Amino acid sequence: MASSPQLLKVVTFTLDGTDYSDDALDLEVVPTPGDIQSVRTLDGVSQSDAEAETWGLRVRAVIDWDTTRPGLAYYLFNNKGDKVAFRFRKDTAAISTTNPEIQGTVTLVPISYGGNGNEYAEAEVVLPIDGEIVIDTTP
Repeated sequence: MASSPQLLKVVTFTLDGTDYSDDALDLEVVPTPGDIQSVRTLDGVSQSDAEAETWGLRVRAVIDWDTTRPGLAYYLFNNKGDKVAFRFRKDTAAISTTNPEIQGTVTLVPISYGGNGNEYAEAEVVLPIDGEIVIDTTP
């Protein structure tokens, strides 16, 4: 069977039910491996244990401090520390087995302010995902 590679063009990306797709340049759910502890006993046997991985939602976005919509930068700064639901899928088509949606809860952290002169300001932030992620394929 042929693979179905993802091409992110127009995505669905919400935080606490509000659409921030207009601010996003890149989105990625990234794992961080857990720590591994190892010990070798005097009989020469090695024992090891690995902690579970953690997840983060990496967002590269344009910096938008608009207070009326609000822009993502403004929202993250004014709600830092809050835990909110997120939804992310590769396009705006319906959820399906070939277009799954990633869902979970993130802790909001601020994104940077400013950028290079004479260029659109953009920055990257990793929002820690609390608990497990859900891959929803239910139409």
